[in-house]
Formats: sequence, structure tokens, C-alpha cells
Amino acid sequence: MTKSEHNPRFILTTVTPKRFVVLHAFMKKYDDAIKEKDKQPARTRLNELNQRKSDEEA
Repeated sequence: MTKSEHNPRFILTTVTPKRFVVLHAFMKKYDDAIKEKDKQPARTRLNELNQRKSDEEA
């Protein structure tokens, strides 16, 4: 859906080879690369997910 006003982006990570987690979804309203402000929520959630995994293993 290039150049569409409805052009969602999803940032995912794998949990297992067949299971994914959506870390963040947003509407990209610009033509440049993904901006840092759109990446930060995904990084935060990935850190939280990794922390939970560490806590479960302990």
C-alpha cells in the first residue's frame, strides 16, 4: 500500500520459531526512514519482554 494514507507499520519479534509478538504498531505518515520516536516504544517493550523471560527462568 505504498503512498496510501493507510499504511500501518508493525515492529515484531520472535518468541519461538512459529510465534511472534507485536511490539509496536503505528501509522507511517512520512517518506523517510522510520523515526526514532516510532522505534522507542518497541525497544521498551522488547526490554520488558526479555526481563519477564529472565524472571521466569530464575
